Amino acid sequence: MLTTQIPMLEKLFWLGPEIDLTGTILAVLLIDLWKIGRRRSSTWLLAPLFAFLACWGLLAGAGGFGAWVLPEFLGLVAIYLVFTISDLKGQSSRAWVLGITALIGTAIAFWRLLQHGFVLMKGGGLAMTIWGGLIRVDGFGFFLKVLALLSLISAIVLVLSFRPMKHGAGRQGVPEYLCCLLGATLGGMLLVATQHVLFLFLALETLSLSSYLQAGMLKNERRSTEASIKYLVYGSVASGMMLFGFSLLYGFSGSWELGGIGSFVANVPKHSPEGILMALGLLAGVGGFAYKLSLVPFHFWAPDVYEGAPTPTTAFLTVASKSVSFGIFLRLLFALTGDVVWTPGLVQLLAIVAALTMTLGNFAALRQQNLKRLLGYSSIAHAGYIMMGAVAVYHFLHDPQIGGVRESLFMGRSYAAVLFYLAAYMLMNLGAFAVLIFFSNRTRNEDLSQIRGLGWKSPWVAGAMIVFLLSLTGIPPTAGFFAKWYLFRVAIDGGFLWLAVVAALNTVVSLFYYFRIAKALFLAPEKDSLYAAPKGISLATLIIVLAAATLLLGVFPEKVHDLAIIAARSLSR
Repeated sequence: MLTTQIPMLEKLFWLGPEIDLTGTILAVLLIDLWKIGRRRSSTWLLAPLFAFLACWGLLAGAGGFGAWVLPEFLGLVAIYLVFTISDLKGQSSRAWVLGITALIGTAIAFWRLLQHGFVLMKGGGLAMTIWGGLIRVDGFGFFLKVLALLSLISAIVLVLSFRPMKHGAGRQGVPEYLCCLLGATLGGMLLVATQHVLFLFLALETLSLSSYLQAGMLKNERRSTEASIKYLVYGSVASGMMLFGFSLLYGFSGSWELGGIGSFVANVPKHSPEGILMALGLLAGVGGFAYKLSLVPFHFWAPDVYEGAPTPTTAFLTVASKSVSFGIFLRLLFALTGDVVWTPGLVQLLAIVAALTMTLGNFAALRQQNLKRLLGYSSIAHAGYIMMGAVAVYHFLHDPQIGGVRESLFMGRSYAAVLFYLAAYMLMNLGAFAVLIFFSNRTRNEDLSQIRGLGWKSPWVAGAMIVFLLSLTGIPPTAGFFAKWYLFRVAIDGGFLWLAVVAALNTVVSLFYYFRIAKALFLAPEKDSLYAAPKGISLATLIIVLAAATLLLGVFPEKVHDLAIIAARSLSR
């Protein structure tokens, strides 16, 4: 791992996407504040002029590094052009202006991130730490950041297409909603790029606080307020438990780094007083992560929050938030590589948790009539599937002479399987929630009975929903098939055949409730439909793109899987 000193400008380059997201948040807030003085012609004439001069000064001051800030400069110009033109037409208060601003900023951040990927690949899987060890730059973090930004782009489109944000209770809260989405993504990207326990907690709380606010964004709806309060209360307890665990681990190890803590854990005797407190700290830290990942028995908040929160928030929480939370949890498990005292027991415990999580999620979903709640329990089940890959991360070498484990080896293929699953899950779950928003904009609720017959009136969107349901179940030729195939293979190779059997049986169970949705869409005749065909060009386009990507990844999985393998290997550099 590279730890040499690098120039300040290069350090800022490696934080480019996060800086761009911060600037986008400020741009959204400034445009919202602009509405206060938009009736004054001098306001919209002078502000763009000053912004242009400031950006030009930045380019001139950068000298030979002018190209480094060129994308940001062009983005600012585009944002001010969009807003100025809309202001001249008297439409500056429209949500689409703020949405385009957020999309432009996110696109710039994504461009910067792709530059990171190019440098990392060119360096043969380069890995290094910057800012005094707070930030780690590697392929693993890059892969998860890509998923977070792609989820953010989709979530912004979902917010702009969500009826309550256009005509209902949340219409006045679009700027704040977009800022919360951007802030949560910013926290998630910092979360997967650190191995420092204190910075990890701060990044996780940035993600969490932004998520709490999103859940209560529909201020006039009781269930949204209830979801926000429940999420806040339960999340605060989980954060306190995690912080308590981290404090014990730091107190005994004397290290803020996950690697230092892992090295200390490997040398603590199992039945010593320090070992008992250290085990308590480790379990408290893992318990805090289990809450964020909605694993049994810390899943109880998820169904109520997912049902009550605005649907774009539910989609974001089940994909982006879960992906980055799994990312930092995998970094923690990697730090324990080599430990033969505590890790075998921890892995067995996590395997049991994975089995319980997927089983409870699938069986609870069978009884649901509310589509958001059904997909919420589905998300819990998929967390169990993903954990199946996490528990297969070690290969334990047993020694008959000592009657226990002699050596623990890191299995990078299991992490690659988890990363591939997260990529496939992002496509299919965002697509399923996008279809839910498409239909609920017309039906005004998420009840399963309300969508019967609508498949015949919107065949393209409903057909895309069938693709997402097939993928969620794990049926070829969709991305979900290979995602589960890779997980099952590493679980069996890792000695967890029983867990793979449990997952296969749960997959059969999931087929029943997923295709209750397909039955409602297509097996009911068109004349039984209660509503006219829904409309929404931008949302329908997003749905078709996600469905096409789900099929494409299912037919050609090798490239993404190879990238996942490279990302997993970067952890050991």
